[in-house]
Amino acid sequence: MKIGFIGLGNMGGSLARVVARQKNHQALLANRSPEKAKQIANEVGGEPVTNEVVFE
Repeated sequence: MKIGFIGLGNMGGSLARVVARQKNHQALLANRSPEKAKQIANEVGGEPVTNEVVFE
């Protein structure tokens, strides 16, 4: 299952980390600053994307 997150601050980042670590879910990570999305994706294996991709 794909689960998208827009906004990776304290709450969104924490939730995204939990979901991205699950083997049966794919976390789509979008943030105002793409660098932060890439950082979290590198930490836990999520996929950094734009807001538009999350809405597709």
